[in-house]
Amino acid sequence: MYSKALGAGEIHDIYTALSPPKTPKEVSIAVTGDTVSLSWLASEMATSYNVKRSSAWEGPYEIIASGLTTTSYEETYTGDKTYFYVVTALNSNDESSNSLRVSINIDKFVYLKFDETEGNIAIDSWSGLDGLLDGEADWTEGISANAVYLNGINNSDVALPEGIMSEIKDFTISTWVKLDEMTIWTRIFDFGSSTDTYMFLTPLSEEDTVRFAIKNGDDEQQINGAYALSTGEWHHVAVTLSGTVGILYVEGVEVGRNSNMTLNPSNLGMTTQNWIGKSQWYSTH
Repeated sequence: MYSKALGAGEIHDIYTALSPPKTPKEVSIAVTGDTVSLSWLASEMATSYNVKRSSAWEGPYEIIASGLTTTSYEETYTGDKTYFYVVTALNSNDESSNSLRVSINIDKFVYLKFDETEGNIAIDSWSGLDGLLDGEADWTEGISANAVYLNGINNSDVALPEGIMSEIKDFTISTWVKLDEMTIWTRIFDFGSSTDTYMFLTPLSEEDTVRFAIKNGDDEQQINGAYALSTGEWHHVAVTLSGTVGILYVEGVEVGRNSNMTLNPSNLGMTTQNWIGKSQWYSTH
């Protein structure tokens, strides 16, 4: 009978071989000219990565690059479609779940990183549609680098340019959000011109759910999630509209769907009050 004590390095190698890789995090996308560039953080236990792409948020996603040993990927953008990308990590044991999605649309793409540390301008690194910090809105630590802090009082919000969604029909809006406390009808965003013309996303409706709603006149259409967002932790939230199908996602998982949406942002016209963290009802923040 023979036995051998294993060193730390050998134990780590065995652990890595038997463990599935962690899902890639902080996937980001940038475009220079006609080149799309993806990057992400290295995943624990990963030996390689796959990049997958789809023309629809919900997929299916097809592998466009496999066996990557770096944490970046580039391709040439040759069309005018919206593309969604995910990244997975692999090792000899398994493949991770898909990362959170990132997307690109050459026609209209607004990207507010909120990574500034001073001043009152939130720079749109894609289209130049910068946001303006109002009231006591300020910079704070985020899930990656910085974030914008909205204290819920004194018109603390980020104002976006007029008509920012006026030509949009199909869309994806996604963000990271962390709630310090829960107040009904708090807004993640609210784009509109009045209490009769708007589209908003709230983490807590009167039915205790995350909700997207859009209204033009008397007609309000909703997408309701299964639950409200929790406090004290970061959540990735997204809402998509494609034709008549609207879907809500939390952490990349579908939580609500409405397949009978007939309103889209273009129906709202040239909206004049486009806010992050503030409602068309001024008393609600």
